[in-house]
Amino acid sequence: MVKGRNSTARFEDLSKEIIYEIFEFLDFFHLYEIFSNLNIRFQNFFIYSNFPIKIKLLSASKSTFQRYYTQIIIPNQHRIKSLYLSNPFIIDGIFSSTRIELKLIKLETLILNKISSIYFENLLKYLFILPYLSSLIINCEDEIQNKNKLYKQVFRLRALKYCKLSLDGSNQPEQLPIAMKESSPIEYFILNSTHVLNDLNNLLSYIPHLKHLSIDSP
Repeated sequence: MVKGRNSTARFEDLSKEIIYEIFEFLDFFHLYEIFSNLNIRFQNFFIYSNFPIKIKLLSASKSTFQRYYTQIIIPNQHRIKSLYLSNPFIIDGIFSSTRIELKLIKLETLILNKISSIYFENLLKYLFILPYLSSLIINCEDEIQNKNKLYKQVFRLRALKYCKLSLDGSNQPEQLPIAMKESSPIEYFILNSTHVLNDLNNLLSYIPHLKHLSIDSP
């Protein structure tokens, strides 16, 4: 940044607001690696700031993930706004039964690619307590045994506006019942799943606020 004809400002001298805007475009893990030990100002940023965190973790070794989990995710769990995971090992490491006590109270967006159906079912019980979760994208890597139960749990997420589910599974023995009192706030619903068209009318009864619908049912 140019201050005058012959002078420039150092990055660490920029205002907090400008630094926050720059950090919005960078992965938090890389920010932590580069800036956390730069000086006291940046150390305080990572320790005391309320700056919302977006985490994208697609692959990592076991040791790298453990360091990421203990140094970044745990201390900053109350600041995580967006979480994108795309590795069964990493998803297991965060959402296994022994670690699902994370308090992601500010989480708005959750993207999980290649999640096991077992973890997905357990995860939904946890997501129910998150007050700001408005966007959910899930891609299951194996067959869902009871998709109807899973749909009903997703539709109970009280802040959810955008939902994309990619599910596999056999035809369900029982039809999804029509919603009686249940009503989801979902406005954008994208579903990639087998054997869904027979239940489509009943499924739509749960999402009366729908503005966009996309169904891919091979």
